[in-house]
Amino acid sequence: MHYRYRQSARVAALKALFLWLLIIPFALFFTVAMPFVLIPGLILLGFKSFIGLWMIFLALPLIAIAIFFFLSGLMLFLYLLTEAIFIYHALKYGGEWEIEVTDTDLNWKSPEFSEEGFRKKLSEIQKCIRKYHSTDFDHTRYFVETTDGDLIDLSTRCGVSHHDLIDALKKAGIRYEEFNLK
Repeated sequence: MHYRYRQSARVAALKALFLWLLIIPFALFFTVAMPFVLIPGLILLGFKSFIGLWMIFLALPLIAIAIFFFLSGLMLFLYLLTEAIFIYHALKYGGEWEIEVTDTDLNWKSPEFSEEGFRKKLSEIQKCIRKYHSTDFDHTRYFVETTDGDLIDLSTRCGVSHHDLIDALKKAGIRYEEFNLK
């Protein structure tokens, strides 16, 4: 039984850059569209005494939409910032992820700028854990629990197929558990 995965940090950075370029138009839309929704809402709210109380019902949804646009744009901006930092480090420092399951070991090597690598004997691994939200695919996390009780986070940044990695560990006799965090 043998499983091996290699991923260059620069290739991972280029993949992230591609996704980054796909998301930028949405971030710009949400942040640029916000004033065009907020200003009419505030104007309508200001004219409530002239036109009548019914204008509040027209203005408040516009203001709520503007707040949604602003918060969405802010969230996208923060996500893009973390991606930009990753891309910068990956292109500057390079390196690669190398993940290997042999008959005796799980070896996880990472680039210097990324998570810390580790080497564990399979006999030291108690189980593999998948924690997920049934409503949110992006918040699935994978861990390896050692016999010492330590949880080691198996990063998703490297692009490894966690399904294949977990299958290789299950074939080696490692227990597997899933938790739906709802």
